Formats: sequence, C-alpha cells, structure tokens
Amino acid sequence: MSLYYFTLFSQWEQFFSLGKGQVMDSQKGKQEIVYQIYPKSFCDSSGDGIGDLRGILKHLDYLSDLGVTMLWICPVYASPMDDNGYDVSDYYAVHPMFGTMEDLEKLIDEAGIRGMKIMMDLVLNHTSDEHVWFQNALRDPKSRYRDYYIFKKSRNGRPPSNLRSVFGGSVWEPVEGTEEYYFHSFSKRQPDLNWENEDMRKELYEMIRWWMKKGIAGFRVDAINFIKKDHTFPDGKPDGRDGLASCLPYVRNVKGIEAFLRELKNQVFDPLDCVTVSEAVDVPYSSLGDYIGKQGCFSMMFDFSYTNFDLEGKDEKWYKRKTWTTEEFRELLFKSQEEIQKTGWPAVFIENHDQPRAVSKFFPDKKDQTYEAASMLAAMYFFLRGTPFIYQGQELGTTNVWKDSVCEFDDIESRGQYLSALSDGCTKEEALYYINLRSRDNAREMMDWKEAETQEKEEQSVLKFYKKMTALRKQEPCLIYGKFIPYREYGKEVVAYERNDGFTRFLILCNFSRRTKKIGVRGGEILLSNQPVKEKILRPFQVILIKD
Repeated sequence: MSLYYFTLFSQWEQFFSLGKGQVMDSQKGKQEIVYQIYPKSFCDSSGDGIGDLRGILKHLDYLSDLGVTMLWICPVYASPMDDNGYDVSDYYAVHPMFGTMEDLEKLIDEAGIRGMKIMMDLVLNHTSDEHVWFQNALRDPKSRYRDYYIFKKSRNGRPPSNLRSVFGGSVWEPVEGTEEYYFHSFSKRQPDLNWENEDMRKELYEMIRWWMKKGIAGFRVDAINFIKKDHTFPDGKPDGRDGLASCLPYVRNVKGIEAFLRELKNQVFDPLDCVTVSEAVDVPYSSLGDYIGKQGCFSMMFDFSYTNFDLEGKDEKWYKRKTWTTEEFRELLFKSQEEIQKTGWPAVFIENHDQPRAVSKFFPDKKDQTYEAASMLAAMYFFLRGTPFIYQGQELGTTNVWKDSVCEFDDIESRGQYLSALSDGCTKEEALYYINLRSRDNAREMMDWKEAETQEKEEQSVLKFYKKMTALRKQEPCLIYGKFIPYREYGKEVVAYERNDGFTRFLILCNFSRRTKKIGVRGGEILLSNQPVKEKILRPFQVILIKD
C-alpha cells in the first residue's frame, strides 16, 4: 500500500473512531501478524530432544513464507526450568539448553533480514528462587534484597494466611531456620517481587533497556496484573477441601496497580518506543484504560474473557467443567471485541502456551477435528479487530495429545490441578480426564515438522489456508483498521461479523455446526472460503469471507 493510502486510511480511522466516541490510540503493532514460539518444543537442532535457538533459525524461511511479521519468543533466560522458563534466575543470560547469547543475536539479525521482528517474553511479577536477589535475601535478612520480595512472620507457627497459590498449595513457603515465610502467587520456586520497592523496579527497568539495545522490537509481559498486592494478605473464605482460599482477589487486579503501570509506561515503554503486549487475565472492562488506549501502558492486550468458556467460575479449577453453546461463546467474544474497541487494541488469539489446542477444545469429538473445522476456526478469530497471534503448530490444525498417567505431565500447573481435583473429591480417572483436556502440555509437544512438509505439498491444507489469510490481511487495510460490527441474525450456531472502515466492508460467516445453514447474504466478492460456495447455503464448518 502506498504512503498516500496508508495515511488516508489512518486519518479515516481516526475520524471514524472519534466520531463514535472512541479513543484514538497508537498505530504501533496493529499491522503485525505475530507467531508465538515455545523454544523448548519448536525445533531441536542438536539431537538432544530439546528445542533451541538454532532450531528457530533453521525455520525462519518457513515462518516468512507463512506471512508472519513478528516472532514472540517464550523465555530463553537462565532458569532452573521449574515452570519451563517463567522462573528466571538471570535476566541477562541465555539458558545453555537453548544455546548462547550469540545464537539469540543472530536470530534477531536473520529474522530482520527476512522482514520479521523479535518480541521477547518478559517476566516481571516473580523470579526464580535461584535468582541472586532472592539468594541474597535468604542469606541476609538485613540485605537490601530482602525487601525485593515479600516476607511475613508466621502466625502462631502457621502460615500468615490461608491463601492458595495459582498452582495449588499455600502461597506461603517457610524460610528454613526462621519464623518467616515468603510469598509466591505461583510455584514455591517463583517468589513474587515486591513492586512497592522503588529500587527493585529501577533494576527491572534497566534490564528492559538492556534488552532493547539488542535490537528486539518489544515484549509480551507475563502476568503483569499480579504485580500489585493487598499486603495485608487476609484469610479468605475456604473454597475447597484443603481449607484454603484462592489468592486471586488479593494479588490480581488489585486497586493501585495503575500507578505501577503508569510508571512502567513513562519510564520505559514510551521512551523505548517498543511494541508491548500484556497478559492480564480477568481485567474488568472498566479498567481497560490502564492497560491499552491513549493513556494505557501497553500497545495491546490479551483478553481471556472468551477463552475459558468451558470452565465454571473464575477460580480456574480445571475440573469445574460446564456445557457450553456456540451462542454463549459468541456472546463472550462479541462483548470482548465491542468493549475493547471503545478503548484500545487487542491481541486476538485462540491458542498459546497456556491453552489446550483450539481444535480439540472447540470440537472435542474427534470426527469433527477436520480441515474444515480447523480452517473455519482460524478465520473466525484471525479477522477480528486486533493483531492476530498464531501459536506454533496452530497453522497445522494440531490437536491435543492424551497422556495415560499423571506422571507423564511435565507441566507444574497440570500436576497441581490434578491434586486439587483429587482433594475436592474427583476420582483418579476423572482427575486425569480433566487434566488431559486443559493441560498446558498439549501446546508444548514437539512441533511436527513432517506434518508441515506434508501440508506444504497438499493442494488443500490448514497451513495453506493460513497463508491465504495472512496475505489477505496484508492486502486489505479494512481487515486491519476496520470497525468490528457483530451479527446475530444467522442463527445461534453461526459466528458472523462485519469489518468496516468507511470505504470497504467485509462479512465473515462461520458455521460451528454439523448442519447446513440456509442464509440470506448480500451480494459481494467472495475472497476466501474453506469449501465450495453455494448461494444462500453455509455448509457444516464452512467459513466465507465476502467483500463489498
């Protein structure tokens, strides 16, 4: 697109948005198509069974051909790998299992040659218990690093409160030889940082600046809405047989977090002019302005409100299942799009390293896990308003992998959820079933490169469908900047919406059912479909994209 038309569309977006009472936010990151890489399972270049940086280098041409413009690399920092790299022991070092700093620098350079940027994962809520800060805090209670973390005295020989960590068990871990405990929202090997300490924050900011000098484009920021705590850490109402209460009301989306976010934006992200994406689960829509939009901290954010549609309640216990309908999912998705549209920009996704495979999640019956279902699901999310994120293997229609024993799970959260299910009365068979459905290991299996080669050669494949989608998004500015308009008139099993930028409009129709739907659709040019198109008919699991 010429500079003239890009400017014209940008100006029109501003006029169109402000005319609807919306806030005009930054263009940064909007045109990107992001591919998330979980290095440990992407490609093993050395034969040791573990993916590495050179494995990513090996497949840069594949990623370029797919049409992605930015790579999000999950943590490759030094780490004991208790939580697969999200427990950082040294922010300035690369874990030897992934390679060297030189490998990472080469990856940044080689990706740039192919027109792709690099986004690093950034873990700011906690460190590993092996981090030098924490080790100093344990060795010397009078050390300045003691206040970099959260320590509390025991309560009559018991933990300071009855709160349960996200991964199960108490949030309090005793400090050997003392009457104190340290706090962890997640694993006991991931002590939470004390964001009330200004010196600690300054050290994190300096680390961020150091990484930007390496030539990366920005960061996906992990669990950022956990950084503000209710430091009274009161007892909660027990919600399980373990006698513990969820820590979430006291550690996630706590009032006052906006001050930390504002400082992070002003001190680091704005001066560095980087693309930033926040992982912030369960942020109220009324608080979106702290995260995105003109005054927000981040370029965009993940909204998880429509991803846990198969779970009951907000405590995120995997065994608390519920039946769901396409209409229920659709309404969650539509609300997300409409609410975020009022404020800023979303990062749209259906898979990541913490989610099960989308095809299995949406279509648990294996006979429905077809090319048609996978490609329909892909188009449904890919053309929403926001920057699309593709998780490795998603472009192949990868499905979940069943494990026969809890011993086979590598994921620490899966093991914790299994114990929680047993504690609350599930049988071993039931607990195993529930864990298989939701385990993060589903997304962390090794990438099937033979399947990628096969799909490259096939006339019709999920991979080729993704390539068509990336090409279309780059060719049609409306699919980037257009307003989102929901449609409900095609029935409860059809997800349909319009993208409209004032010049062009697109209608996206997705049939989530096994039944043919009779629909009355306006005329227009059909730019994409995963099945032959018949007038006024939407086949089972068919998607149609119409331009007029």
